[in-house]
This record gives sequence, C-alpha cells and structure tokens, in this order.
Amino acid sequence: MEAPRVIIKAAPGIDTKEVVKQAEAFELSGYLFQTSGSSGAPKWVHITQESLELAAKQSSAQLGSEGGRWIAALPDYHVGGYMVHMRAGSEHVIHLKGRWDVAEFYSLCHSAEYSALVPAQIVDLVAYGKTCPEGVRAILVGGGYLDDSIYSSACRLGWPLMRSYGMTETCASVALELDRGSNWMTLQPEWDARLEDDGTLLLKGDALFSGYFRQNGSMWRYEKTPEWFRTSDRFLLKGRSLRFLNRADRTVKILGELVSLPHVEQQLRKVSKKCIVLAMPDERKGSRLLAMGTDRQALLKAIAQWNESALGYARILNYCCVVDIPITELGKVDMTMAHELASRCEEVVI
Repeated sequence: MEAPRVIIKAAPGIDTKEVVKQAEAFELSGYLFQTSGSSGAPKWVHITQESLELAAKQSSAQLGSEGGRWIAALPDYHVGGYMVHMRAGSEHVIHLKGRWDVAEFYSLCHSAEYSALVPAQIVDLVAYGKTCPEGVRAILVGGGYLDDSIYSSACRLGWPLMRSYGMTETCASVALELDRGSNWMTLQPEWDARLEDDGTLLLKGDALFSGYFRQNGSMWRYEKTPEWFRTSDRFLLKGRSLRFLNRADRTVKILGELVSLPHVEQQLRKVSKKCIVLAMPDERKGSRLLAMGTDRQALLKAIAQWNESALGYARILNYCCVVDIPITELGKVDMTMAHELASRCEEVVI
C-alpha cells in the first residue's frame, strides 16, 4: 500500500477522513497538525518534514541534547510532543504508560536527562514536592506562561527548568532561556525576528510552517504562510534575545484604554491561584472585566487588592465562581469553554 502523502496529527476520536480527502485533493505532503492555539477556531497547520527536521536539529544543538534520553510526557499529536521524538529518535525516548501521572514521570526521571512539559505539569511537580533526580539536565517548559512563583518553587526543588518559546507554526521551537531565571530567551540560528510598533513579534525562518488548511462551511482553502509570520505575542527584543511581555490577542480596550488580561491575571493569582480574567462585551465601555475563580473568598480578596491600585477603567466589578477552570489537554486555559461557562454562570456585582 502506498504511504500517505500527508500525515494527520489529531487527538484520538477526531474524524480525519474529510481532511485526508481534501489534503489529497490539494496534493499536500508532510504533516497536518490540528490546533486552535490558546484562542480561536480550529485549523490545520501544514508543516513539511524538512521544517521539522531543521527545528529538531537546531533546538538539539542549542540545548546540547544530542544522544540524550527524553521522557515523552506530551501527546505526539501535538507538535511539542512530536518534537521530543524528532530530537531524540525512537531509541532514546521513554514513554509514560498512559495519561500524565506526576509520580510515574518522577520515577522515569531517574533514567532520562530531558523532557518537555507545559506549565500545568510544572505545577504538579511542585505540588509533588520531591527533589529532582541528579541525572536530569533540562526540562523545557512551553505551551504557555509559567508563573514566576511556580518557576522559583520548582527551581528550589532542583528542577532544571528552561523556558522556551514556540508554537505549532514554528515546530514548537524558536528560542530557549539559556541563562536560566533571566526571563530572556535566545533565538535559535534559523530564526530572524522583528517587532511591530506595539511589540508584537514577527518571525521568519526555514522551520516556519507552510500554510493553514481550513474548512469554511463545505469549502476548504489553503492559506500560504507569508514571509514574515505575525505571532499573537508581545516581546522585548535585544539583538537575538527575547523577553515575553503578554499575549497580543488578550489585550482589550475599555473606554478607549488598553488593558492586558494576562497582567491582571498575574496580579490576581498572587492571592487566588485558580482564576482567570475574561473581557465581556459592554455597550458603553466596549468591554468590561469579569473575574472567574474556584475559591470565592480568595477571589474576592484578590479583586479587592487589584482594585485598590488599578485605574478606574481597569477595575473588576463583576465575578463568578465555578467548580474548575476549563483547560485543554495541554493545560492551557480553554478560552472558548471559559466564555461559554461565563455566559451560563451567575455573575455577582461587587
């Protein structure tokens, strides 16, 4: 049987028959990764074998991990998990028996040097409370922002965390925090970067994805990647060093003033660990802030502290309590589900 021209990477249970059919009609080859990022509608990201191999080679060289043993703690239908296999080769990968289990991961760390995790898994490691085994050289952390307090707690336990920046469109690999704890990440050699006036990062490189493959009703279309890819993240850029600021697509205008939702969340989480901030439509203001959390007392205390120093337009005047914050398989907040939940839960006016 002839090998498929394109390899589909999607979560179990996803019906891929139609996308396979359409990909063949468009004569696509390489890989299609299903993704929606942190927000937005699902889409397929088209990546060539050559791009994956280049990204793996460059990130391995920057990390110094050639020949090292890796623990595969992320599903390989996500590009971050698949890149573990690309960096290490099948003979150097140790697998979890099933879904993420922090105790099993800890046990496997006695037999490996490297792994790649998302922030939610680092939170689990800190809660587990055990000192990192001696042989572990680096744990790459990507897929979202890692809170500084969690980072510090993990480091005190000896976990050699290395923040990374990347996304499906860049084969999970753009920059690594080589100077650990500095919050500055060094671009890998294949990438060029520049900033727009508002700090939004643009990237150019041979490991960039080839295009988006989307369905619009009954029609499919292929959108070729531009030479410079506009991310949804804001950075500081000094030479070839990057420092993350916030998500550009989670900045809203209230009464004409910009408010960064990640910044507000970061402040609230100093008191209320499990909470998020959503921008809700407001006829007069354009948007208003809604805090959502799992612990009412902690959330109210966090909101009160924020409101003491926040300017009027950025104050939080509404909140709601939920059993849990909805998250994706990789531990990112599921913003679509969060907004649906907010539309159903009872808001409380402060």
